[in-house]
Amino acid sequence: MAVPCCVRHTDFGEINSKEIHIFADASTVGYGSMAYPHLCDNEGYTYCSFLIGKARLAPIKAVTIPCLELTAATLSVCLGEVLKKELDDTTDTIQYHTDLTTVLGYIGNDQKRFQVFVANRVQTIRYFSSPKQWKYVNTKENPANDASRGIGAQTLKEQEIADLPQDRVTPTSPFTYVGVDYFGSFITKEGRKEHK
Repeated sequence: MAVPCCVRHTDFGEINSKEIHIFADASTVGYGSMAYPHLCDNEGYTYCSFLIGKARLAPIKAVTIPCLELTAATLSVCLGEVLKKELDDTTDTIQYHTDLTTVLGYIGNDQKRFQVFVANRVQTIRYFSSPKQWKYVNTKENPANDASRGIGAQTLKEQEIADLPQDRVTPTSPFTYVGVDYFGSFITKEGRKEHK
């Protein structure tokens, strides 16, 4: 069995522009980050699919949602650094997205001094990215919701591998249509039951 491990669709033309969009989200359950390539070819077609994701559980000690969102943003820039090394990409092609304007305010603020927790994370974020790379995304449109809130075994079981729909490879604005693309079967456990 062969599994294609390519960042772009096999029928996709010569790439004219390449961007990587990394989304961050957090909830009381956990926080996470997901990366998607946005490719445009010489015929004007676009391609977007899941590239990599990372999720972590929220600390047992109660932490505010803005602090968790800031931690998710820190995880995003670390994920961006991994992608830059692995894909030989430049920082100009990476866009970061969060659904909390407070985080954008922290990242863009040059004048106010923050508490140590916030200051350390903002320093890390600003070291690896610039405030211009950060954008707001509506909570309902944030694909990192799955990483922060989790997906049930039944939902994951119902997702199937398929070729991308035509509307995902035709010219549209970035991330009009997003979803989870994966190769092969996942085996998940729910209690003692295994689902394929």
